[in-house]
Amino acid sequence: MKVALAAAVAMLGTVALLSAEPLTMKARAVDERLQSAVTMLSEGKVKEADALFVQILNDDPAQLQAALGRASIAVSQQRVADADRAISMVLAKRPEMAEAHNMKGVLLLLKKQPDAARAAFAQATKLNPAYVTPHVHLGMIARLQGDFATAGSEYDTLIKLAPRSPVGYIGKAEMLMMKRDSAGAYKVLNAWKAADPKSVLAHHVLANVYAAEKNPKAAMDELNAALAKAPKNTTTLVALGDLHGAGGQWKPAMDRYREAMAADPKDPTAELRLGDAWIAQGNRADAMETYRHVLSTHPDNAVANNNVAWLLVDGGKDHVEALRLAKAATKADPTYEDAFDTLGWIHYRRGEFAEAVTALQKAKSLAGGRPDISGHLGLALAKIGRNKEALTELTFALSNGGPNLPDRAEVEKSAAALGAKP
Repeated sequence: MKVALAAAVAMLGTVALLSAEPLTMKARAVDERLQSAVTMLSEGKVKEADALFVQILNDDPAQLQAALGRASIAVSQQRVADADRAISMVLAKRPEMAEAHNMKGVLLLLKKQPDAARAAFAQATKLNPAYVTPHVHLGMIARLQGDFATAGSEYDTLIKLAPRSPVGYIGKAEMLMMKRDSAGAYKVLNAWKAADPKSVLAHHVLANVYAAEKNPKAAMDELNAALAKAPKNTTTLVALGDLHGAGGQWKPAMDRYREAMAADPKDPTAELRLGDAWIAQGNRADAMETYRHVLSTHPDNAVANNNVAWLLVDGGKDHVEALRLAKAATKADPTYEDAFDTLGWIHYRRGEFAEAVTALQKAKSLAGGRPDISGHLGLALAKIGRNKEALTELTFALSNGGPNLPDRAEVEKSAAALGAKP
């Protein structure tokens, strides 16, 4: 289980809280640095935060909060041994420290020991009953283990401890959906709206649930209610655009995207959606212009780089520029499967088949089971003589890709040449 950095910040919990005792000048300086380091973590400045924690520990090795901060970074980077040493050191000196038990629980989750983790989180709540974070983990573990009674109890505790926080409501609603109790889930989420009437997040979550349940009208009502509370909220505007687009209502969809662009010109999300809307309507020229405009303001945006590259290669145009942009997309986001698919397809069209296989295998490793990627990979494998593997990929693509499989005619031709049964 990979622990994200945002979760690692949450794990710190009350690590940086001030002591109730009067602070000396030195203690105040240390505390200010601790808070600065935690802020750096929340902003994604991991190296800077770690350096500051090291500096604090060098000045005062007894600063266990800084040691826990370093442990949280080690956990987020899956450096198990480093995290284990730091947490064990803290617990040896301060066994009553709830934050350390919470961190130990996270480490045990990373080690895939959920029962031991559960015990560590339970100890953290015993030491500090008002400590929210361990209840989040306890609820998650119980839910994953099918222990819905315990999960429900933990989420109820979270709602009681933090009535305006989304965590307890979302966790309980997800659990109820797993039990196929949609009515119960809606009741919980509506209770969240009542508890935090100024928030739009509850409306967003409810809209997502309604959309997943094939109830677009109810989803639209929730998003419009959110928009009434915050007319320039770009998340709401984009979600409304997406909902209109899903119903083929392109004019209102694009109007919402443009409103979002005007509300926050620095955020490229809405403009990228606008480009997607042009594509959905078959207007590649305006889509290209839109994506290129995103690149002019956000040259490192992985999606914009990928989409321009794809339009170029798919249109049989400048493969040199397409290759440069696809490489930029994979560099900007090494986990972006579409960018590796695009890169592989560009290599394929350039006759660089070995390079195509490498990129497409990476795409498949990131998103196994996608027929479009398998189709491209099969074509590239056939070109370098790996026919058995090629036929497997091509057959999978044809069996699962449907009539709209990209480059279907080429995939069919290659599969037939390799002896696939019609």
